[in-house]
This record gives sequence, C-alpha cells and structure tokens, in this order.
Amino acid sequence: MTGIEIKQQIDANNSEIERLVTPNSFILNNAVANLIQKNQILQNACPHEYEFGFCKYCYLQEPKE
Repeated sequence: MTGIEIKQQIDANNSEIERLVTPNSFILNNAVANLIQKNQILQNACPHEYEFGFCKYCYLQEPKE
C-alpha cells in the first residue's frame, strides 16, 4: 500500500470509530477494538513521512532520538 492509501484507510477507520463511540461512554466494543488494531497494522506498514512531529499518512508520532 502507498502512504496515501494507508491514510485513506486510517481516515475511514477513524470515521467509523467516531460513529460507533458514544460520548461520555468508556465501553470499548469489539468493532472499535478491531478498527484500532487495523490502524496499528497500517501504521506498521506505513512509509512514514513526518511533518511537525507526526506522520502525514498514519498520524504516528515521530520517535524521539
């Protein structure tokens, strides 16, 4: 996957997470947990390009040296 494709998928996953999460509720349902796990897998495959301390594709924070 390209960085742009990873960004699009993570953005779609995050939109779905926002739709599933109820404000002021701290219960993590299986669908949200699965989407978070998919985002982590995508972050591991990302060709990171950092801007302002975060990857412009997957939003991962730039590691401190």
